[in-house]
Amino acid sequence: KERAGERSESWISSVCVMQSYTGCALVLVLQLSLLSPSLSFSPSYPSLLSSAPRSSQSLHLSGSSVQGLCAGKSSNPRWSMQQGDVQKTIDVFTSYLSSLARPTSGSFVIGYKAQPDLDYKNPTMELPVREFSETLPSVKPKKPLELYEFEACPFCRKVREVISMLDLDVMIYPCPRDGDRFRPQVVEMGGKAQFPYLVDPNTDFKSYESDKIIKYLVQTYGDGIIPLPLSLGPLTTASASIPSLLRNGRGRQAEKSLAPQPELPLRLWSFESSPYCRIVRERLCELQIPYQLFTVARGSRKREELKEIAGKVQVPYLVDPNTGKSMFESSSILDYLNDTYGKGYSPKVEDKVEEVSPRAVEFNVVPEDPEPVKVDAEVLEDSEDI
Repeated sequence: KERAGERSESWISSVCVMQSYTGCALVLVLQLSLLSPSLSFSPSYPSLLSSAPRSSQSLHLSGSSVQGLCAGKSSNPRWSMQQGDVQKTIDVFTSYLSSLARPTSGSFVIGYKAQPDLDYKNPTMELPVREFSETLPSVKPKKPLELYEFEACPFCRKVREVISMLDLDVMIYPCPRDGDRFRPQVVEMGGKAQFPYLVDPNTDFKSYESDKIIKYLVQTYGDGIIPLPLSLGPLTTASASIPSLLRNGRGRQAEKSLAPQPELPLRLWSFESSPYCRIVRERLCELQIPYQLFTVARGSRKREELKEIAGKVQVPYLVDPNTGKSMFESSSILDYLNDTYGKGYSPKVEDKVEEVSPRAVEFNVVPEDPEPVKVDAEVLEDSEDI
């Protein structure tokens, strides 16, 4: 009880700090969103005139430019780019608001503590402050856990939060609505298309129901005490639903793509409450791209590992072993995913159309002779307890 009381006080103080930082960030993002429309949607007609030959200036304005404007288009190439900047600002703004709905849940490891240490240099802040967990066991699962979920589901969000707080690494199999890669596999294993669905190959644990999964993870890989943000019953579920509303269902519906499923899973360093990581996870879910999730919440020991791998601690950080590409910045990652696995994908002659078997996509394992999965069961509702 004393430990639970201390944890409650620590969580409340963490909430206050998190809200202060997030509030400042929201004010900045709001100012940018208010300023950018006036800057973005004002075509620079003098620059158009100066760049065109003097003899053709009248034709330029009365011809193609006028027709383009009447059709809702502009001959100014900066117009579309600035519109995209506004959309990115809106995405970041709504993602920040989504993080406010679940403050600190998934931001810090369980038992988080920070203390000064003159002989230590923090990999994130470059200060002599050591961040760690007082309660998490040092032993981690030998085999990665497998989580079948989709980003917009509030029940899946609860499970991802506790995974981040327990500093666990998992293999994510995205199962958005109308997805045809991993949904059939869940029906085959559990008998219905309900999410989240967790598989622990270390203990043979397999289960639906977010609360049951959270209890299992905390008892198996934690100190047995469910964190306060995840123990409030209907209030927890209600607040976990707010990000899905603010993000307008992003990460819920599968996108049809010509790109084949990658042979090797991608690798993503992330933590649940990061607004920039959320945007990347949504896109990975919509494209049904499996990936290894390395959680690096505050207090995670893997932050030092990330600095050794990438040179600095910044999330999201994506590595694609299929192409050898690695990158920071959510906008760069989104562009890469769209060009490589999304609408911008252009098939080559040597590319195969067949998809690999979902179960063959394991950690760094190339599938051999995949067999198609045949499912005769009826696909049920895709969210828990509905």
